Amino acid sequence: MVEKWRKEVEKTARNFWKKDLEEIIQDIINNDYSKYDFKYLSWYKNILRIRVWNYRIVFKEVKLWDNKIILFWKRWDVYKSLKNLNI
Repeated sequence: MVEKWRKEVEKTARNFWKKDLEEIIQDIINNDYSKYDFKYLSWYKNILRIRVWNYRIVFKEVKLWDNKIILFWKRWDVYKSLKNLNI
């Protein structure tokens, strides 16, 4: 089963910035996201978001070497969806 965030990435990436988006996702997985605009979400523990244009990538820092992407969505929708996930 494909994760929801992967479907949104594929739909978005078809347009114009697929290479950049793949690089960002790979950097998140490799724990090298310091060059991006990231922020810890205050109401969740070990959950961060990276801003990419109108989109947000929300991921969980499980260990120093193992990050898990939770959501990739448009700016306002990502926070609404995050509430419904009950993380």
